[in-house]
Order: sequence, then C-alpha cells, then structure tokens
Amino acid sequence: MIFSDAEERVRAATVAMLRAEFPAARIIHELEIGGARLDVAAIDHDRIVVCEIKSEKDSLKRLAHQSKFALSVSDDYRVICTSKHVDQILGFREIYVTVDGRQVVNKNFNEHLRAATVWLESGGQLQKVSKPLKWYGRRRILAESVLSLMHVHEVKAALRHLGAKSRWTGSDLCTFAMEHMSGGDIRRLVCASLRARRFARADDPFTIGEVSMSFSTAVVHG
Repeated sequence: MIFSDAEERVRAATVAMLRAEFPAARIIHELEIGGARLDVAAIDHDRIVVCEIKSEKDSLKRLAHQSKFALSVSDDYRVICTSKHVDQILGFREIYVTVDGRQVVNKNFNEHLRAATVWLESGGQLQKVSKPLKWYGRRRILAESVLSLMHVHEVKAALRHLGAKSRWTGSDLCTFAMEHMSGGDIRRLVCASLRARRFARADDPFTIGEVSMSFSTAVVHG
C-alpha cells in the first residue's frame, strides 16, 4: 500500500491517537466492508473504532459512501481531516443553510456525518472540533452488518459447535448467529476474528490461544 506523504502524516497521527486511547486494540489499515475501504480501524475485544482520513491531497467525493459503511459496523466513527476540508465536512452535517438571508434545505446534507466525531490534523497533531450531534446518540449496530466483516469460513468455524452446518450460506449463518447469540456476543466474536486474521498492513495478529478464548467467551450464551 502506497500513500501520499500527506496521508501518511495524518495516518500516523490517527494511529497514535488510537493507541493512546485503546492500548489493547489491534490497528488495521484499509479494512474492507461491502463496497468501501475504511482507512484505519482499531479493534478492541468488544469495540470497533473506524477512522476515515481526508488529507489535503484527498477529495471528499467518496466520503458519504465511506461514512455509510463505517457507521454500519463501528461503535465510534471519526473523520480526521486537514484545514482544507474541515469547514466543508462540518457543513455537510447541517440540515439547513442560509442563502440570501433565508434558511433553505442543504442540498449537500449527509446524515451519516452527523454521527461522526470530526478531528482536525495540523502538523501531525489532532484536535477534536466537533462531537457527534447529540440527537444521534448511541446508534443501534445491526448484527448482520457486523458479521459481514467476517469471512464465511470464519463464521462456520466459530459456530460449528452450536450446530451450524458446513453447507449453510452466509445468510443462513447470520440468521443462526442472531438466534443463538446476543448482539454483544456477536460483536466480541467479530472482534476476535479481526484480531486474528492477517492483513496487508496491520499490527501482528493475536495468537490462536487468545482468539480461541475470545470465541469461547462470545458464544457462552449458545
């Protein structure tokens, strides 16, 4: 993976922030979900934090698309941007704007960004400039979206002892998991999987023993 110097600078600051805040988390770069690739993710035992980076070399054309997918799986979504983009990103969160002294509907409004925390990067330092807008609060994360972060063979292996069949599709496995596990259990299972899998750019994976223990804890309700 090759990034511009500007993106590497913002990425390094983002990773430093995540390591300070979530010291037990595994950092993964370019985490793919659905049709989007998310810049940086911190995977703790039961928490997924996703950060989207917008350096001065980036455009905002894909931000709405990326934000939609990031919110579908994360407990905490953060947009890390430079001064070039910060005002425009904050503007995307406003439902109404003032034009010629009148309030009109913002044609660039993006509801997904209202649930993000916005951080400003300058000289390798980060400053929080806006919290998620309060009426969005804690979002309900769908188990189906979170499970999509796992490969089908990983889900089959994790649920086999509960009675999952090798011939089942991803949809079958998702339904089975939601019937036999709580939302929190599913999240811990997904986190354990991501902490163990190999990625092109990420912290070293956790050992099989650590992951097996997490799997066992996650399916205790089964």
